[in-house]
Amino acid sequence: MEYEHEFVNPVGATQWDEFVAGSENYSFFHSSLWAKTLVDTYGFLPFYYLGKTGGKPVAAIPLMEVANIFGQKHGVSLPFSDFCLPIYSDKPAFDAAFESVKGLAKKRKWRSISLRGNAPFTIDEKKTSFCFRHIVPLQSDVDGLFAKLKGKTRVHIRKAIKSGVTVTFDTSFDAMEMFYRLNCRTRKRHGLPPQPFSFFKNFHRILIASGHGEIALGTYDNRVICTDIFLHSGTAAYYKYGASDAAFNRTGSNYLILWEAIKKYNDLGYEKLCLGRTEASHSGLLQFKAGWGAEQYTVRTYIFDVARDKFIRTDLKTSGIHNAFFSRMPVSLLRLLGTLFYRYMG
Repeated sequence: MEYEHEFVNPVGATQWDEFVAGSENYSFFHSSLWAKTLVDTYGFLPFYYLGKTGGKPVAAIPLMEVANIFGQKHGVSLPFSDFCLPIYSDKPAFDAAFESVKGLAKKRKWRSISLRGNAPFTIDEKKTSFCFRHIVPLQSDVDGLFAKLKGKTRVHIRKAIKSGVTVTFDTSFDAMEMFYRLNCRTRKRHGLPPQPFSFFKNFHRILIASGHGEIALGTYDNRVICTDIFLHSGTAAYYKYGASDAAFNRTGSNYLILWEAIKKYNDLGYEKLCLGRTEASHSGLLQFKAGWGAEQYTVRTYIFDVARDKFIRTDLKTSGIHNAFFSRMPVSLLRLLGTLFYRYMG
């Protein structure tokens, strides 16, 4: 079969969103809005593969060219995204797509191609790294949703309500600033620099202000103690970021804020709430997500070494000695490091 190949900038390419939004593998991270958020913040170059037969799209692989701190270029699908499964009508269409992507990689002198999402490669799974994706099925009555929760989760929700925690949903920039302040403190607690504030400014301008997201605020004793950011598109909602004041974790606010989001998106008719990705080593977070009656899926990452023409395995390491180092830094210095270097962490 003859395939037509092109690489497009999805921002302004109407056919891109029209094709990917109807795919089974679609997530918000495929969208042109998410692409614009990354491009406007970090200056990544988008090379979104679109394959066609007879003028009809049959395959799509979003890619952005990123560089590490040494200037070495890589193609990533997609940076700072929980997952981004390739879209294809059948395996021959995918195979043709990946061959075209490899050709681009050689032309652009990429050192590697990273695909963060299951793909029909016939390779040894030991050459891939993996994480878990959790999805909470919706479209049920409130009692039915609550009954699916694990006992510990229900206990924390009731505790938060009894403690007087309240949850509101907001789309204002003030709410985004509240989130960012807590996010900086949360990242420090985890020993990581925060994302640059410019990212959340663009996130608000491009995604939330256009009606594709909102910020949940958990309030206790007249102060915001936890915040979550959600995206939504089509039939799915997505938990993207969370931040909290650890001094108030005992209130159960982190549980109540997610429960209120589940109820809200259920009432609005969404079919599922995606809780993002989790590394296999993060047992506490895996247990937390399992408590919501979420279905767990394995998501593999494939890294193709362009020069050696083969797949390699590079495990993501977010935990290590650097966490203790960063956790001792003042927030102001962590913010500066995030502004200067976060683009290299994609």
